[in-house]
Amino acid sequence: MRTTSWELGDLGFDALLPLLRARSVDDVDRALDLWVEPVNNAVIADRAGTVRYRIAGRVPVRSATGAWTGWLDDPRRADAGPDGQVVTANEWRGPESDAVGTVFAAPYRADRLHALLDGRTGLTGADFRAMHDDAWLATVPVVAALVPGAFDDFDGVMDAGSPQAARYAAFRTALVARIAGEPVFAPLHDPPERHRHEAVFAPWLDATYRIGIALPRLANEALAGGKPFGIDVVAHAEAALAEVDDRPVHATWGETHVLDPVHGLGLLTGYDGDDLPRVGLSGDSDCVRCCASYPAITDECSRGSVARYVWDLADRTAGGWVVPTGASGLPDDPHHHDQLPLWAAAELVAIVTDWDLLVRSSG
Repeated sequence: MRTTSWELGDLGFDALLPLLRARSVDDVDRALDLWVEPVNNAVIADRAGTVRYRIAGRVPVRSATGAWTGWLDDPRRADAGPDGQVVTANEWRGPESDAVGTVFAAPYRADRLHALLDGRTGLTGADFRAMHDDAWLATVPVVAALVPGAFDDFDGVMDAGSPQAARYAAFRTALVARIAGEPVFAPLHDPPERHRHEAVFAPWLDATYRIGIALPRLANEALAGGKPFGIDVVAHAEAALAEVDDRPVHATWGETHVLDPVHGLGLLTGYDGDDLPRVGLSGDSDCVRCCASYPAITDECSRGSVARYVWDLADRTAGGWVVPTGASGLPDDPHHHDQLPLWAAAELVAIVTDWDLLVRSSG
């Protein structure tokens, strides 16, 4: 595979010291001009009141055939006004995104964040922490509409303690499995040898996984009277509901939607995180609280937010941060997964920058 850092012979580390020394949005912006990869959406703010969005990293420009023809010069900067807001959730942001790629996250998380922000003032750190914890799933109404009345008692919140969320998830899994089993998709489950891919790509290229992602679109087409790919999605939904209601369902969503992390260096180190507590998690793939599941494959969550943080620029101690496990990557370190209970509960750890309060770690 062709990678930007290999092509340029540059890891982007020249950005690190300027970032550490930055004192304004403009300072950070200039430093990010030196960043290479991974390409990210950056939201930058300072005490002067400037809030800016930009793309950080070197993006190759591709021809119609996919060949690299140069580099994207414009980082697509955009400043928010004094009363404005910036939301980014890896979604397609309009024509500006077309130069970056062709595949983006669905708009549900970004739309939900805009809805949670619109018309509100005087927001506190606690308000933003609650947004991190928002587990409402926007796709529930359209999928549930395939079986009218079946989920009238479900508010669409994928809370770990919710029995209604557990029943809905079981229905969704049964529905995706039935659709994925249609003969029209058989070639995708067993592609020719020339179309096979390494296991690392499976989460993105697995046919059942992709059908699960597309379920809301299939449901919309079916509700409009269509039969996508010649499939009677409504009939499958009715059969899936009968199947679920004819057998015991897990008491709560958190019983099956448990943490099952994949270590980035697991293949090299032999460590895969199996010693971590399998805590139940709220949220789902298209919730603001993005803790993914894979309908018809597994409810277990191996992909989620790698960090949550709230920055209060007027008072740093009023903000907070948390990572899924802990601040140490060493399995036998006391700080290896001491943040896991807080991350699972969508709580934050205090930000301490006062040297008089910090204690040097013996490690």
